[in-house]
Amino acid sequence: MFEKTEMYMVARKARYHLIVLLFITFFEALANVELQMSFDPAGFQQAPFRVNYGDTLTYAVTIKNIGTASYNGSIKVLYTGTLSSIPDTIFLGQFQFNIGDSVSLIISIPVTNKHFKTGPEVVVVWPLFDGGSGNQIADFIFVNSSTSISEYSYDNNRYYIRYGKLFCKSFISPFVRVRIFDFSGRLISDDFTDTFPYILPLFNHPYFLLVDDTESRRRQILRVFNPLND
Repeated sequence: MFEKTEMYMVARKARYHLIVLLFITFFEALANVELQMSFDPAGFQQAPFRVNYGDTLTYAVTIKNIGTASYNGSIKVLYTGTLSSIPDTIFLGQFQFNIGDSVSLIISIPVTNKHFKTGPEVVVVWPLFDGGSGNQIADFIFVNSSTSISEYSYDNNRYYIRYGKLFCKSFISPFVRVRIFDFSGRLISDDFTDTFPYILPLFNHPYFLLVDDTESRRRQILRVFNPLND
């Protein structure tokens, strides 16, 4: 009787350890999955462009497994705008990715005041999969006001760029978050500063500059075509 009980306890412990090992193996595999999302140039509408509430933003994107493990499971896309309290979700489906595999998809995002204010705006998008999330990409748009559809002007903006530096017209330097995105929407720099002029990183390609004033909650988007001379 004692021997049977002891054998039962040994078998139960072995099964427990096996289950734990399987869970560890499963989560280690997920930890090695890395999904990278990018806009397809052929399906990417050059930003910023003008839209109205009720319009739909449509993007062709590519999702690629650049990690060191295969993935079989669901993939969603999350997106936000300035007014988003929480991200909205787009379910893309079930996918199986071996290492290096990629898939091209079309995603549609409605332009509503739940996420986007009138004026210059940013659409931030990233993939979500079982066990983690992928990189953020962004697009810049201009949402028309219901009272005016005049062209957006940078003349009265608070910030401007000269010779690789960001200047502020205010006498009191605000505390701002400065993010830089390339024209495919990839985040390539993210920093905070209250010192002006702020020296921008040197890049040999055009980019978008997104400046967020953390106190006044004001945002400015600048397009830099010639980083060294603008």
